[in-house]
Amino acid sequence: MCKKKTSRTRSVLIRAVVGMAILLTIPLQVSAAELTYVETVQVSENESVFNVSVFPGKAGYSNDTVSGVFGDGTVVDYRFFTADPDTVWSWIDGGEGRVADITSPPAEHVAGPVNNSQNWPDVWIASDPDIDPADFTTNTQAGAQNITGTINISGLGTGVLYFIHGTYFNSFALTLTMSGPGQPDVQAEYAEDPPDTVNLGWVTSFTFSKAGAYSTITYTYTNTDIDGSRARFMGVIVDGGDPTRAQDPAPTHEQTDVSRDTGLSWSPGMFAAQHNVYVGDTYEGVDTATVPTVSGLDVNSFDPGRLAFGTTYYWRVDEVNGTPDKTVYKGNVWSFEVEPYAIAIPVDASKATASSFTGNNTPDMTVNGSGLDGGTHSEDSDTMWLSTPGDASPWLMVEFDQVQKLDHMLIWNSNSKSEVFIGWGIKDVNIETSLDGVAWTALAQPSEISKAPGQPGYDTPDVVDLGLAQARYVRLNILSNWGGFLKQYGVSEVQFYGLPVYARTPNPASGAADVLPDSVVTWRAGREAAQHTVYLSTDAEAVANGSADSVTPGTNSVALDSFGVALGETYYWRVDEVNEAETLSTWQGPVWDFSIVPSVTIDDFERYTNKSPNRPFQTWLDGFGYSADDFFPVDYPGNGTGAGIGHDIWSPGSPYFDGSIMETDRTIASSEQSMPLYYNNTGGTASETQRTFAAPQDWTVGGAQLLSIAFFGEAENTGTLYARINGTKVTYALEPAHIAAQTWKTWNIDLSVLGINLQSVTTLAIGVEGSGASGMLLIDDIVLRKKPAGPAETISLVNDFDSLPVGSSMDGVPGWEGWFGDAQWAGNITDTVAYSGTHALEIKGTRDDVVPHWPMVEHGVYEATVMQYVPTGTDGLMYFGPLSSYGASWDDTAWLGTLLSNCTTGFVYVDELDAGTRTQAPLLRDQWVPLKIVMNFDANACDFYYGDTLLGSLECPSAMGFDIWPDDDVDVLYYDDFSFQAQ
Repeated sequence: MCKKKTSRTRSVLIRAVVGMAILLTIPLQVSAAELTYVETVQVSENESVFNVSVFPGKAGYSNDTVSGVFGDGTVVDYRFFTADPDTVWSWIDGGEGRVADITSPPAEHVAGPVNNSQNWPDVWIASDPDIDPADFTTNTQAGAQNITGTINISGLGTGVLYFIHGTYFNSFALTLTMSGPGQPDVQAEYAEDPPDTVNLGWVTSFTFSKAGAYSTITYTYTNTDIDGSRARFMGVIVDGGDPTRAQDPAPTHEQTDVSRDTGLSWSPGMFAAQHNVYVGDTYEGVDTATVPTVSGLDVNSFDPGRLAFGTTYYWRVDEVNGTPDKTVYKGNVWSFEVEPYAIAIPVDASKATASSFTGNNTPDMTVNGSGLDGGTHSEDSDTMWLSTPGDASPWLMVEFDQVQKLDHMLIWNSNSKSEVFIGWGIKDVNIETSLDGVAWTALAQPSEISKAPGQPGYDTPDVVDLGLAQARYVRLNILSNWGGFLKQYGVSEVQFYGLPVYARTPNPASGAADVLPDSVVTWRAGREAAQHTVYLSTDAEAVANGSADSVTPGTNSVALDSFGVALGETYYWRVDEVNEAETLSTWQGPVWDFSIVPSVTIDDFERYTNKSPNRPFQTWLDGFGYSADDFFPVDYPGNGTGAGIGHDIWSPGSPYFDGSIMETDRTIASSEQSMPLYYNNTGGTASETQRTFAAPQDWTVGGAQLLSIAFFGEAENTGTLYARINGTKVTYALEPAHIAAQTWKTWNIDLSVLGINLQSVTTLAIGVEGSGASGMLLIDDIVLRKKPAGPAETISLVNDFDSLPVGSSMDGVPGWEGWFGDAQWAGNITDTVAYSGTHALEIKGTRDDVVPHWPMVEHGVYEATVMQYVPTGTDGLMYFGPLSSYGASWDDTAWLGTLLSNCTTGFVYVDELDAGTRTQAPLLRDQWVPLKIVMNFDANACDFYYGDTLLGSLECPSAMGFDIWPDDDVDVLYYDDFSFQAQ
């Protein structure tokens, strides 16, 4: 039954205005608050023990294989729940831990037996002490499924939440909601499904930032604990910052490889009117400083000027209140390390060759890091290069994958145990560089490489200045070794450092998916770049050879819309760093790639909740409106129509009473919820819900051509669906009965024919018109997309059977076969009756299952028709329906739906629709009746007709054939003039 929305009285509903805003009259309320999942660290496995410690200012965990610290700020709150207040101290060392009251757990929190494997302090151990269930805490203990708690963050600005928990091979989920008066809720979540038969413990962390008056974070830990014994939620640690002080430093605290041209920025304290900034190269100097580097700033950023390479800087920001008190809140001391002057060339970017080598002592050993650990080389001779004895002209050469601007080289000489008395290590060398491996340039002076000790712990490599040589090849021409009498030479390892002259660190990262078409891409600029040339194309080769379109931005960023990128496409790009003043003026960058999202979401309805400010009717206005509250000073009386957004969760008589205002059972694939739109056109007024966007939207982005709206209609729905975009009305152009189809349909609105400014869309409305129309629609993803591409070729399969001999089989006729290619099921040609011409297809229940088929069709509109003749006396069931897939077995085959001729009951209907809601047509005998199925693959709509009667509609993503088959008890039916053709 359709749940019609009649009247929800103000006295019951009093829809509180706790939402986005009164969207037609009041600007959108914006908050910069964030609640973000960071990571889940596994801290125990298979009975291993880990210990949790909490100290003033810091917390951590440790076991045999994993150790770590929860954050690096001040731990302001931590709560651990345990069975025994004496036990808890064995694993929480120090601090003021909070222990919950010891009471019996409520039944609703217990999934099963609670006395199995519950040694709390050591997480899981081999023994499983039998603990009295009465010793467990109220809301959290082993055996609990659903655990909820609230953390007070009213005194914090930003911070991290650390959750200590675990499970025995059961999946779990953590969900969090950050709330505060006058602010929209902020939510985050994380879930994991661990492998079977594994005891696991985790620390899962979330960050939060509080730009407004956020006061609490409510958490829910759900563990699908199958046997009820190992749902382990052990506590939460909050590591947070004082909101009166500067926070969120950029660069982040202890960040390395920071650009020397970076600026400093931070989130200001909540009372700050001005900012004093201290910058220095020692912690103590900055921490104790009383004279700011700069004072009285009225912006939360500071440019310290060009910084020194490789230097660690310390800085702090003191926040200064406004008048009258001008209180100064001393900030924390942060630090960052500036990029080095030269960076190491990666191991995988170089290869080595040599004049000769012995056995497995190949030249690659000198560039692959073998034997090298943290800058210290071993004495293992198998990790070094060694030439053959008697090599008269020894050399070692390294080739890079691209030209480098080389600053210096580190070389660890041959360091085998025999080095002391044999001396294979090279001594005098002449080092040359080359761009092409043909023309060589020698360094100004030959070099002498120090002798290695022939012992472990060799950590003093020679540093050879390469003078910023531009080279792809470096060759060491060896003149002598340290032994002086054996002509055999060895080297342990060489490492090269160069200036980072190439563009690097692309954002988005190479290979990224779902990039928005209006994104700005950035990269780390090459060291000497005066300008940047950016190439971008869907053709990787065109980007690689420089024939693709290019732009020359003034900064190390470029907006994708300057290239007119399209939805659903994969793009390749590269950045060439150019400086005409340098000898090598252009440094050609690598080719990166990313993929643009296939569609841009206008609303996916996932963020709406029962609570203000995220109730759906506060964004999608309806006829009921809402009343004023803390968020909105003026109520909204409704739009004067019969539209009602959301299930009625307030009225005791409602089937959704105290449930979810959004629909959670019926959604499109991969969606969590859809939006109910109830309508009742009493008096002939159309019902309509309207949304006004906080800022005008560009609906041409990414070459968008269609606005797609997914909808699902209840069986009793009546009326005609329409939409308004910037006031321009569009009526649903397909079968009007889709509004009651009980399946998801995709309404694609061609934006190009509307004649409006699509680059400034401010309003969208969805409504149902028709006098007395009523019902309920579900609305899901509203997205912008391109028009779907048509099939590579238009499919057409037509047969009137007249050219085929009487008695012949359809198996082997082009496009036709028996079920799974079996000729015995392919039906026979007859001249007993015919609709046109002289022949028809005869189908018998004990014999036939005929399949006309073609390549997969996923786009466009197609119509399948066939004439059907049911003689008097034929009983049983006869099916006619499209196949969404058809292969060589049942696993490869699926039906879109079937038009069922029930010759026993005398009715025709769509078999997949419920008997109580489907349309039935009387079966006509001894005459030819057309069966028709109209398939709109782009709209996901498949309409089934018997004669001129629409019997129902199903989802229709694709088709590659039809199945014509009877039950075994069918005597005989006839078919003529089959056609499957594009419309």
